Amino acid sequence: MDDCYVCKDLRPEPAVDPFDSSNLKHVELLFHVFNHDLRRKSESGCQSCRVIYEGCKRFGADDEFALFWVVYKSIRKEEPQLEVSFTTKDGVKKLLYFAVSEGESSPWEGITSRPILNERPCFAADIAFLKNKLKICLSEHEKCRGRATDLPTYVPSRLIQISHGLKGLLVNLVEPKAGWFTRCIPYVALSHCWGHVLTLKTTTLNIGQHKRRIPWNELGKTFQDAVGVTEKLGLRHIWIDSLCILQDDIDDWAQESAAMGRLFESAYLTIAASGASDSSQGLFFPRPRSEPISGVMDGQEYKIHVQEAIDHSDIWSMERSARHLPLFRRAWVYQELLLSRRTIHFTREELVWECREGQSCECRNATRYRDKSAIYDYIQGIADVSPYGFLNNWNTIVREYGSLGLTYSEDRLPALSSIAKFFINRQDLGYCAGLWRQRMPNDLLWSVKGNGARQRVEPSQDGRSCPPSFTWASIDLTNSLDSTWIYYPLETIEEPLVQFNDVCCHLSTDDPTGLVSGGFVLLRGQLIEMALKNMELDDKPNRYRMAMARPDQSGSNDMSWDADLDSDVPSEIEEMSLKDHIYFLPFYLWREIYLTGLILRLASPAKDADWIARARVATGTKCFIRIGHVMLDVEYSFPKIPKSIEETFAII
Repeated sequence: MDDCYVCKDLRPEPAVDPFDSSNLKHVELLFHVFNHDLRRKSESGCQSCRVIYEGCKRFGADDEFALFWVVYKSIRKEEPQLEVSFTTKDGVKKLLYFAVSEGESSPWEGITSRPILNERPCFAADIAFLKNKLKICLSEHEKCRGRATDLPTYVPSRLIQISHGLKGLLVNLVEPKAGWFTRCIPYVALSHCWGHVLTLKTTTLNIGQHKRRIPWNELGKTFQDAVGVTEKLGLRHIWIDSLCILQDDIDDWAQESAAMGRLFESAYLTIAASGASDSSQGLFFPRPRSEPISGVMDGQEYKIHVQEAIDHSDIWSMERSARHLPLFRRAWVYQELLLSRRTIHFTREELVWECREGQSCECRNATRYRDKSAIYDYIQGIADVSPYGFLNNWNTIVREYGSLGLTYSEDRLPALSSIAKFFINRQDLGYCAGLWRQRMPNDLLWSVKGNGARQRVEPSQDGRSCPPSFTWASIDLTNSLDSTWIYYPLETIEEPLVQFNDVCCHLSTDDPTGLVSGGFVLLRGQLIEMALKNMELDDKPNRYRMAMARPDQSGSNDMSWDADLDSDVPSEIEEMSLKDHIYFLPFYLWREIYLTGLILRLASPAKDADWIARARVATGTKCFIRIGHVMLDVEYSFPKIPKSIEETFAII
């Protein structure tokens, strides 16, 4: 039979490098076709057109004039596959995979074999997949190994112990450090979302009961599934935060949270409930449906499976996590999963294995033989980079981490403390509430970008948490939905216009990377008094095009220029009337074109008494609160900027 001019019989052809015809670049098949043409050719007997037409029809291709894009690709180590994309009448974009089951032959060179996932999850198949990945990782991956025995170098204060009873599994709380068995025991760690459901907790009131037995039916579905997976792997211990940390003991919480990095790094395996938004949903979800297309071609029976594509972008992609992975929107999880040696993600579509050598999934489309995250490279290679590179790595982490969700806004620093310790252990550049002493004053020039919601973190009622306004940790971006982030400017060779004298953070615990109850940064520079004028929203999110003026004694505002202001909390700027004076603190003059600095307001003894008291600044020192970052275009107006006498002051 002659080749079909519509579908090209799904026969891929080699594509060569246009600059070197001898270099085979990849194998490809690419064409587009209208739905009515596929239907016509399939009705006339073309089996290739029939497979594509029937497959797309079952997934909503109801428009006769729908345009199908058919792509077959085989690039580098990625396995080849046939993909068809189209848009329905309702404007919904679809991407379909066409494949035969593993072990079966295909009449078409362009339709290859790969695992076909059952719509109903199979516990035995999932455990087999996980055991296979564990076996490969333990035997072949140098980056993932701990010691030769792969036993942990750290064991948590408490673990959940799994045993067998007459009617099923039994669980109870144990304390390994009490000394009744060896410290070096392999354990699994669970990373999950608490959500808004009632989660079983261990407290000072029920810890005795939990040591004897934790009622199975009181465990959430996620906890039950995680215990079941752990037991099937032949392990007897699992760490679950709500059960292994005393939830009503502040000191116990502070001690355990400070060790979170070592806990997850030492875990034999981390189970990530990546698709669940709370502990009641479990680990296992229905998989995307698969539609079989059967027929006969050249006397050979075939069964082609058509399945809607699973998102196979990097599992650390912020865009993917916002759509499909509720767990990745949780701030505590950032360091948990980043520091874990090996993780199995239970997503809503399939299992995804992740370790320090790469990622792979059940359907094999997400196989990536590379490091799990560029950030992991950063924290592991910190000792080999300059302070400049070291701190740029930190900037990347702050950008990714800053907008992740927290139930309690005061956890912003503790939830990053383990990664901060990684940096400190490699190059101690003076950590202070998310900033670094050796990069002062430049480290103070962070700004908030984007148009998402944010608010200032208020001092906690117990007095243990009050991040100073000079640190990004004082801004709560929890509800910004990934549309707002913390931005650091590039390092500059320009001489600073402000002198850094000292920085001080008052720690609430023994952990230098944990909660702070206040602090200050002591600077010397020019404080130029201004008044806000004509506040108008710029076309850029949460950015203001502002005219600023310094009133003279007569109240005349005859000196003004334009400035772009990134306000830390826009509502604070909006609440300031035209008569409220602010202060501009110049930091750097970049090539005599742009002048960057901070916008401050004078701390009020009436309004800001709590902040002033917690800062513990020397008596008589003038105190200011940061309200934003500003950049002025001074190429033509620099001579007009008023000068003032340098003075020493504190930002609290």
